[in-house]
Amino acid sequence: MIITHSTKMAEVIHDHIQLLPIIHRFGIRLGFGEKTVAQVCDSYSVDVDFFLETTNLFCDELYTPSKKASKYGVEVVVNYLLKSHAYFYEEKFISIREKIQLLAQYHGGEAHVGLIDKFFSNYVAEFMEHIRFEDSVVFPYSIMISDCFVSGVITPDLKNRMENYSMSVFNQQHEDIEEKLSDLRNILIKYLPPIDNGKVVTAILLELSSMEKELEDHTVIEERILVPKVLAMEIALKRPGGYAV
Repeated sequence: MIITHSTKMAEVIHDHIQLLPIIHRFGIRLGFGEKTVAQVCDSYSVDVDFFLETTNLFCDELYTPSKKASKYGVEVVVNYLLKSHAYFYEEKFISIREKIQLLAQYHGGEAHVGLIDKFFSNYVAEFMEHIRFEDSVVFPYSIMISDCFVSGVITPDLKNRMENYSMSVFNQQHEDIEEKLSDLRNILIKYLPPIDNGKVVTAILLELSSMEKELEDHTVIEERILVPKVLAMEIALKRPGGYAV
């Protein structure tokens, strides 16, 4: 089912409970009553077109962003992605870490537990390096491109940045680091010795699985919404005689 402006927001959550973290990221709270998606988004000052693109991409991997993607600005997408980053390192990582520490209480003497903890710590460090680059380079560059595209004037700062960077590079180098989470799940499933409290391992596996899905969708939003928007603006700005400097 495609989520539309007129879909009841309560129905969206009933049918796609996994959207709750996404809804929260938009600043939307439960208690929708009979309001539609458009009405709820309006009451929370959320861009409804971007909300629909995001939720539909999350629910259906075959969903294709519509031409309405041009209606909302780059800053709308960037703000959402920044909140996603914060969600991962302020909530998701902490939750997984706590469960791994709980696992250590039941299996602390096993080398496997230390390996799992080290593997996850290395993953978090790599992920943080990845998002620091996005937060400090990619996102500010994207907003600068958008601002100059709207104004029709390329600032000297942007001209310098465009000579040294392009969103096409980001698109080529964007690694799907969620694969390492799959490796960690594989270690838990295949090599962790049996423990009395299997609920802890189950909880970790469920957390890792849900995070894999969320990271996949996060990547989709970057690659299928943000990158095409910014690349199109880059091309226009670089066109000879297209914009003043």
